[in-house]
Amino acid sequence: MNTKIDEKQKLDSIKNLKKQSLIGKDVVFKGMIDAEGPFFPVSTEIAFECMSCLRLCNVKQEIQIPTTEDKPDQCKECGGRSFRPLSEYSSYTDAKIATVTDVLNGEYGKSEKINLLIEGDQAHEEYLGELVEVEGILRKNGSNSPFVKVKKIKSLNKHCDVLTLTKEDESKIMKLSEDPNILDEMVESFTGSISGLSDVKKSLILQLFVCRDSSAGEFDFKPVHSLIVSENEDAKEEMLKYVAEISPISTYIDGKSSKIQIIPKYIPSYGNKLLKTGLLGLSDEGVLCINNIN
Repeated sequence: MNTKIDEKQKLDSIKNLKKQSLIGKDVVFKGMIDAEGPFFPVSTEIAFECMSCLRLCNVKQEIQIPTTEDKPDQCKECGGRSFRPLSEYSSYTDAKIATVTDVLNGEYGKSEKINLLIEGDQAHEEYLGELVEVEGILRKNGSNSPFVKVKKIKSLNKHCDVLTLTKEDESKIMKLSEDPNILDEMVESFTGSISGLSDVKKSLILQLFVCRDSSAGEFDFKPVHSLIVSENEDAKEEMLKYVAEISPISTYIDGKSSKIQIIPKYIPSYGNKLLKTGLLGLSDEGVLCINNIN
């Protein structure tokens, strides 16, 4: 009996991806697209003309980050070593560079990231700020930095694909929803080490829930924004980190020690400009917790 072995390495974090000896192997992982550049043409095969005898030599290209050009060593016809590329006889495809980050329940600036090289038709799709599942081959570039050459990239539903609920979980949730004192009970169980501050806890709890627009049949998010002003730094920090920890999609950042980028901006990368999503994009359909706004 022949058994087909799935050699794809399914990883639960980019940190594990970068720690393991997986160079040249197929990997599958999830993350959030943090930055994305425009697509650009790259060579898949270049036709070189020998400058001595004018013979054509086709050389297949391995697309890298940054892009490189593989040339023939010498002409098989005359032994010449001078060549010029002929674009009209070469083959091209489109590609782009993106960055994916472990941002789910992560502290911004400390989460792991890795570059993606996306080719072909997939390079024309937009993934910025999306939760994605990536399948590809782990490679290293000339500076020994790892990147993933993408085979498949699939956008995921941020809530349905992050949370896994059993029938028992759903039954418990439905039972809790019928409790008229559910909000007070949630406030009481919210960060048990901190007493009082009921109104603050209520506002933070409300940020974690959405309501459904029955007419559209889709989730309709009603955002609640909370500004906590308190002399108790420890309590404030603990509550914000607790919210970030229990939310399926969240970003926590300390404004004192980090450069906060709220909205998208362009950043240079390997000769291209990548559009970096910013904290709002990373936390879309989730919660953004900023401690110590200066």
